[in-house]
Amino acid sequence: MNSPPAPAPPAPLAPASATAFDGRRHPRLKEGQFHFKHGHRHHSYDSEKAPYPLSYDRHILEIESLDNRLAQHLRGSVSFVNFSEGPPDRTLDLGCGTGTWIIEAAKQWPTCEFVGFDLVNIQIPLKMLDDSVSRRIEWRHGNFLTTRLPFEDDEFDHVHMQAIAKGVPENKWDVLFEEVNRVLRPGGSVEIIEDGTTLRNPHFDIIKNYLSPDVMFPQLPRWFTSALRCRARSDASVHYPNGSRRNHSSPPVTPSLNVPAHDHALLESLNNSVFEHRFINTKPTGEQFHG
Repeated sequence: MNSPPAPAPPAPLAPASATAFDGRRHPRLKEGQFHFKHGHRHHSYDSEKAPYPLSYDRHILEIESLDNRLAQHLRGSVSFVNFSEGPPDRTLDLGCGTGTWIIEAAKQWPTCEFVGFDLVNIQIPLKMLDDSVSRRIEWRHGNFLTTRLPFEDDEFDHVHMQAIAKGVPENKWDVLFEEVNRVLRPGGSVEIIEDGTTLRNPHFDIIKNYLSPDVMFPQLPRWFTSALRCRARSDASVHYPNGSRRNHSSPPVTPSLNVPAHDHALLESLNNSVFEHRFINTKPTGEQFHG
């Protein structure tokens, strides 16, 4: 009796680094780039190296698209920069997120090439886009806080950065701008969009819808900018051995302020300010837990 033929060995799995969404080969991404924390999806990188605080839940990612749509409607363009000589030839979107800004810009600037750079692979698959748009877009991944940007000097004539301030520590801005300056061509433009007011640098072609100071660090309460424990100076007179006394003029005494009695009040105020400026409710109600 003949025994049944042995089953064929399973086909080897394709390596994780084979292709990205767009069908192009890219360096292998870190496996398990997400983990769940308190029911929300966050990146799995070390928080010291990538301190981005927001989750990657679907409703958070959709806000990015809504913000871009609203801004484009209000300004009538995908950019605040007035390109008097025509749109740029090659644009870098640093911290591109899902890539919605690049996609809209590619439709409005039909001759421009785009590179979207972000920490994690959450970009819209290019195969879902029209070929006239997708062939001019490339997604790249890495951590611009810890490594040099993987681009040549003077490679781009426009750099776009939007809503990255919450993930960039105060001591990393100088290094980041040095890298932006390196990859930017002479005469190029940088566009930074964060919460705040629009500022124009008269010496460089830089348009900044610049970030409020409290985006990076909280504002000190007004009472702390004055002297704590302000009190009257001691008697400035001098007593001589013969019993006489000579008074020396002293500066006027600042009126005592109504300030907290200990430094804990300052720490508490700063801690609350950090959460308030990031719209985080530190005392959620029961309805929020069960909603």
